[in-house]
Amino acid sequence: MIKNLIPKTNILELNNKWKQKQKFNSGISFLDSNSKFQIFKGEIIQIIGKHETGKTSLLIKIIAQCILPIELSGNEFNVCLFDNNFSFNINQLAKILLKRISIKFTNQEEINQILLKSLERLYIYQCKDILELIINLKWVVSLSKRQQKLNSKSTIQAIFIDDITSHFLEFKEELPQNIFNRRITQDLEVLSNDLKITIFIVQTIIYQSKTIEYQNQQLNENITQKTERIRKMLQSNSNLETQWDYLIKINIVLEKLFISEQENSQTDSTIREIGLISILSNLGYFMDFSFRIDSQEMIFDL
Repeated sequence: MIKNLIPKTNILELNNKWKQKQKFNSGISFLDSNSKFQIFKGEIIQIIGKHETGKTSLLIKIIAQCILPIELSGNEFNVCLFDNNFSFNINQLAKILLKRISIKFTNQEEINQILLKSLERLYIYQCKDILELIINLKWVVSLSKRQQKLNSKSTIQAIFIDDITSHFLEFKEELPQNIFNRRITQDLEVLSNDLKITIFIVQTIIYQSKTIEYQNQQLNENITQKTERIRKMLQSNSNLETQWDYLIKINIVLEKLFISEQENSQTDSTIREIGLISILSNLGYFMDFSFRIDSQEMIFDL
């Protein structure tokens, strides 16, 4: 008689650990293809940058990957978006979805059905102030707990917050910042650690713009200098509690630089606009490269 020498409790523990380490396919090649920056279920990723650097565009590409059906290499997830600055463009999302759907399907009726079915997996909460954000976030925590307990097909598997900094200046002079900081941080920690929901946070950097000469210098930085500059940038623009920094698995920093170029001494210099992405993991791994935005879609081919 063969006996199972492994206690059931250990099997359950191993199974839970395996579930917790399930990979999350973001649809962004520089994250999914690099083991050092691979995202797993229940992790928090922060997308940070100044205004109009492509933060929301990147977020929309990831949302599209999440809600597309499995037959189109999507995740077929139910996701929740907190639109705090009312910058979310449903038409931009629909354009990306249609492009992906049209690769496999040509019948317009089928395309429309898949498009609508995909959009049904997206729940949008528009929050006009910090109190609405806190209330809606608390509701999603309660809803997710019930859905997971019932093993519901409509269970939320990813959450997107754009922009986490939108309402922080509203009550900065009237209320102690840590009142809502702590509430938001605690709820996000429950969603991530306990419910294993993957979370993407957009945060806007608020600092004075640098000169073109300074931006030219950034291109000549070595990895150590770039990493240190990004770390300081993240610290100086953090709006949440110190505990928040420990919850972030990956920071994706987007920058738009205006680079001065001069072919020779006899010609006038020209200004070229490029986008830079710097990725910093909580383990200290660093990577950066250029990108461009074409027709409101981010193209990572530079």
